[in-house]
Amino acid sequence: MGRNYARRNFTCPLPVRVKKVKASKDRIMITGNEAAALGCLYAGATVVAWYPITPSTSLVEAFERHAKRLRLRKDGTRDVAIVQAEDELAAYLEEVDPENLWHHYKGIKAGHRPQDLEDLLYYALSYYMMHGDDGARAARVEAMRRFQRQSGLLHVENPLYLDVAAQVFELNALCPERFDSRIQADDVDALRDSDAVIINVDYPLGMAAYQIFSEVVANLGDLRGVYFMGKAATLNGQVGDVMIPNVVYDEHSRNTFLFKNCFSAKDIAPYLYHGSVFDNQKTVTVRGTFLQNKDFMEVFYREGYTNIEMETGPYLSAVYEDIYPKRYPVNEIVNLFINAPYDVGVIHYASDTPYSRRQKLLSKSLSYFGVDATYAASIAILRRMLSQEAELVRRRR
Repeated sequence: MGRNYARRNFTCPLPVRVKKVKASKDRIMITGNEAAALGCLYAGATVVAWYPITPSTSLVEAFERHAKRLRLRKDGTRDVAIVQAEDELAAYLEEVDPENLWHHYKGIKAGHRPQDLEDLLYYALSYYMMHGDDGARAARVEAMRRFQRQSGLLHVENPLYLDVAAQVFELNALCPERFDSRIQADDVDALRDSDAVIINVDYPLGMAAYQIFSEVVANLGDLRGVYFMGKAATLNGQVGDVMIPNVVYDEHSRNTFLFKNCFSAKDIAPYLYHGSVFDNQKTVTVRGTFLQNKDFMEVFYREGYTNIEMETGPYLSAVYEDIYPKRYPVNEIVNLFINAPYDVGVIHYASDTPYSRRQKLLSKSLSYFGVDATYAASIAILRRMLSQEAELVRRRR
């Protein structure tokens, strides 16, 4: 790693600084696509239709961004129409119809829950990316990776060892005009001056969570928040519900972790349409995917534990070691309330109901039914991270 080499061979911090200067003077530095978008706006264009799948273009994003400033009526509404073509995905859904998604798509287009369209298309895209021959699939993957890089996102696959991928987001390189409308905010432009990076790991189970998190934080500078999202079995809810714990019993360490969860029901409820949100929950982290028998689970339930999952306990063990310069304890009550210097957020979405179905954890995919809960949780986490960082940037100015 270049960073490690510099530390070993140079005196740090380096006596080099980069200053921001206005070297362009009276010139405007702009891309060709952005110039074309401005030209269209000033020429009076009122409709733009685009086809974003293979490939996309930054012209329309620039058109939409500048239209918010330059093409507003007195009542604050925009006087241009921007239409995203979805014919490619729609044709695929009609032809192949995975999980009966064509039925859901037609219902949305007919006016039933039109706000679900973005979620359905994004979910359908995961199927479409794997459709066709090897050449077609490779071309789509490359187009998506290129689009992600242009949007400030680096995807890292791990073909060896653990089946875990990662994404790295540089906040000052993100394109707010490409954000999901549910995470848009007035202060999102402040992220241009951020030096923060989001690292998303998807996603380790059991002690792999402890190992990966420990390795990551050992090589970080200022850690501003850790957020864990994953599926869980629920003992008091239904599949598709969301649970927010502040107590976790870990079968690996036999510790009971107490912590202040930065999320509550009000952070997720506005984006969850089909399920319910339960906060102030108690979670058990088990060693493997096979759930304990009913009598064993009954003991936990009588003690107020309502969720069963596989990674939060090891994550919190790693958080403990990041806060305190020593090994995590064993068979203790561990209070992370006091000295945690950053956000700790945990959100679980219910994938199993072991009392009624007798199914093990990870026994099946939630499929499209799980989109509502997983996307609502993801939106809450992103909104938290982006708003926290934007506020920090404003305070530094």
